[in-house]
Amino acid sequence: MEEFLDQFNAYPLVQKIIGFGVVVAVLAAGFWFVLYSPLSTDIQSAESKLAEKVEKRQKLQQLKESQKKIKDRIEELESEIVVAEDKLPSSAQIPRLLKLLHEKAKTAGLEIQDFTRMTNNQKEYYVEIPVSMKLAGNYGELMSFFQFVERMNRIVNFKNLSLSRSDDNKGAAPGELVVDTTATTYRYKESN
Repeated sequence: MEEFLDQFNAYPLVQKIIGFGVVVAVLAAGFWFVLYSPLSTDIQSAESKLAEKVEKRQKLQQLKESQKKIKDRIEELESEIVVAEDKLPSSAQIPRLLKLLHEKAKTAGLEIQDFTRMTNNQKEYYVEIPVSMKLAGNYGELMSFFQFVERMNRIVNFKNLSLSRSDDNKGAAPGELVVDTTATTYRYKESN
């Protein structure tokens, strides 16, 4: 080892510095090619994969949020459909409605002189179902009946309403009010 040190000391300082520089350059180049370059490539690849995953996660989060909004809107629309079906039901519910109107008129104390279902009127999206009604009773009974109809979820309109005092000839007790009207309800016209 002393021999090596003697030979090394024999070289001029400039050659020692150049030799040291060459050794450092060789070590740096080895480090670059063996360790740094492959690791750098792996890091860049990992970063690009991470960016893709982050982007996918953001898209999934946006889809999840929009899916929740869509589900909420579907639930809202379904509840609106239930309310609309209450107001504009299918044909199967019409007899029940007419029976309910008839019973409520009786319950209110009205005398039903006429309760006749008339011919349906076909419209583009719905069907009008008119019922000719002639009811007799006092003011309170009539108001009770109309208030009941007003509170119903179903759409029922009264058209051609005429109000008169009864005579002995009309079948009602003298002095009672006689209402002659057409009650119209509606149902959804199902597509063929």
